[in-house]
Formats: sequence, C-alpha cells, structure tokens
Amino acid sequence: MKLFLFLLLAAAALTILQVYLIVTLKKSNKKTPAPQPQKEESRPKLYPIASEDDSNRSYLFEGSVKDDIAEKILDYFEICKPYLNPKLKIKDLELPLKTNRNYLSQAFNEKLENNFNRTCNYFRVREACRLYISNPKLSLKEISIHAGFNSASAFLTAFRTHTNYTPGRWQREVNKRLGKSEPVTVDDYVKKLKIR
Repeated sequence: MKLFLFLLLAAAALTILQVYLIVTLKKSNKKTPAPQPQKEESRPKLYPIASEDDSNRSYLFEGSVKDDIAEKILDYFEICKPYLNPKLKIKDLELPLKTNRNYLSQAFNEKLENNFNRTCNYFRVREACRLYISNPKLSLKEISIHAGFNSASAFLTAFRTHTNYTPGRWQREVNKRLGKSEPVTVDDYVKKLKIR
C-alpha cells in the first residue's frame, strides 16, 4: 500500500513538473514587445551591406541586434562550451540563443570576423591548450578528442591557424616553460576573440 501511494505521489509530481515546463517554454517563446523608439540623436547609424542583387540590400546597425547576438555567442561558447560536441552545427545554436540561422551567420561573419566553423575551432584550440596546461600528461590525441575535434588533421590545421604553432612544437615549448616553473596561460598563445 505504501509503495502504491509513493508511486501515485511520484506520478503527480512528474505531471506537475511537466505542466510547469510547458508553461515556462510557452512564456519564453512569446515575442518580446518592440523596444521604445530612441531619441533622434541616439539612433544607430546604418551601414549598407552590399549584396549581389542590390534590391535585396540589408542594413547592419551599429550597436544593433547583431552586436547582441555576437556577445551572446561568445558568452554561450565560454559558459556552455557547445563546441565540445564535434557534430555541432550552426542550427544547434538557434534555440539556446533565441535567434535564427541567418542572424547567427551574419554575427559570426560580420561581428566576429570568423565563420561558424572557424569560431568553433578557435574555442576548441583554446580548450585544447587549457587541457594540456592543466594536465601535461595527456597525449595530443586525447586533448584533440576532449576539445571537440573529430579528426587529427582538423586539430592540426586549427591549431596552426590560431596559435602559429604545430601542436608538437607548442607542447615542447609549454613543457619547457612548465619545467622552469614559469606561469603558462592560454592567452600566451591564443588571443581572445573580440567583437568588431
């Protein structure tokens, strides 16, 4: 009898939790109200973005939504580390960042000055460096897998691109510095991305 009551209470609790989650998701998917118009002197400047067909010209606002999206991308990558998934696609960022692929792509290309793949690889290289500095006993293969790379060639290419070192040469230099008890940080080798 006690088991039956326990199961009944557990089922009720799960039902309440499901209803709560559904209501919360519906609230978060509602459109936010349009922002209040700004004073004339503080309106953002418009910069036309040339396209092949001039009739489809779009405009990039200084201090606009794309800046916010670029900042959200950097924050999301720093905190949640989605790049650790070697199969990450740009569409996987739409829901957590609450935007669409077109805005994401523009933010990557125009504000971060990197495409999606290059940005992911940048964060993967930073993660690989961090992993090795914190545990020099790891092999380069283990590091590349833990950092989200799906192949050794992708790891090598990205590492050269973002550090100007091959992984082996970088590893030897870090080992030398660690052997001399010198402080070593990721920022010594890979600079942080900045929003343009």
